[in-house]
Amino acid sequence: MSQKLSLLALIVSLLTLFMVWFHPADQAAPKHKETAFEQVMRTNTLRCGYAIATPWFMIDPQTNKMSGQSFDITNRIAEKIGLKVDWVEETGWGVAEQGLITGRYDMMCGSVCVDPRRDRVALYSQPYEHAPMWPVVRKDDHRFDGGLESINQPHVRIGVKSGHVFEFIAKEQFPKAQLVYANDLSDDTDFLMMLMYKKIDVAFAGQITVDLYNKANGDGIRSTDQPARFCDGGFMMGLGEHDLKHMIDNALMELNTSGELERITARYMPVQEKYVRLPAEPFR
Repeated sequence: MSQKLSLLALIVSLLTLFMVWFHPADQAAPKHKETAFEQVMRTNTLRCGYAIATPWFMIDPQTNKMSGQSFDITNRIAEKIGLKVDWVEETGWGVAEQGLITGRYDMMCGSVCVDPRRDRVALYSQPYEHAPMWPVVRKDDHRFDGGLESINQPHVRIGVKSGHVFEFIAKEQFPKAQLVYANDLSDDTDFLMMLMYKKIDVAFAGQITVDLYNKANGDGIRSTDQPARFCDGGFMMGLGEHDLKHMIDNALMELNTSGELERITARYMPVQEKYVRLPAEPFR
């Protein structure tokens, strides 16, 4: 009996050594990776990525001063929560989620059009605006007065950016047209310049962008009679950042119910159906 017990004890000892050898204690549990929400709370700072889009986000080339509707909304949200904003990186709309994945910033602090293509890698706040995106043409070009289908022709050139909502619109609604790609980091007003220089036939833009371009460069372009799509614009965060989303959503709701969201937006564009519509006030 004692020999059997000794043999059993030896086997147990060997199995224990085997388990320790192949499963060391320091590998028993993976090290916790800090979430964006946890970092924001620890540092009291919201790190923002941003992309240039007049008048949502602008940078004065002379002074480097930032401004715009999304810029003001972000700063006001941070102020309400008690955070500092660090504008850490300019990025392109088509690659904005990469900075969230790699942790270079906590939130894309601009009006990102909610699109299912990004849902595999990103999370959106509740939309804080609903804006039509218009096909824009030269003022003397009447080839597209017959409606949106007149754009869907092999000879028509449309200005887009890779991974940008304009590319999504063009591929889905105008698959027969030619796509002409612009630099990812360019302002969307660059498409309007391409239009005037006849490098493209159709651009997409918000009506306020068209108005501002015409005011600065002469009355040379116009939007068509029917929007190609609507943009439900919100902030974009990393996948799984539900705590950060909840915090941002609550601040956006308070901005809306207080009327401040409308006052901020009205600094940069008319709050009218052709330009932008804001969320309905709750409890009305």
